[in-house]
Amino acid sequence: MMGHFHRISAKLSLLLLSLTLLTFFLSIGASGQQIPLASLEDRDRGIQLYKEGKFKDSIKLLSEVVKKNSEDSEAWYFLGLASVRDDNWKRSQNYSQLRSGA
Repeated sequence: MMGHFHRISAKLSLLLLSLTLLTFFLSIGASGQQIPLASLEDRDRGIQLYKEGKFKDSIKLLSEVVKKNSEDSEAWYFLGLASVRDDNWKRSQNYSQLRSGA
């Protein structure tokens, strides 16, 4: 019974964190700056890696994307999600703090 409760609790925590990250990054909005095509391609590839369950590869690529363009909210969002899915809660919290300037 506790195992079932733990799985539900973990799923709810992931959902809550995902919604929080999405709300945060959407509230920031676009800065109006043009994102280089190479960064867009890397971001899209990082998102695809996330969707394929290749979280470590996604983290590596999306980390490079946000280094090049710190205003890419979609890259930050999926970077946080990939970190959570990679069971690295501390790193995902650090990304959220870095993005918010805390």
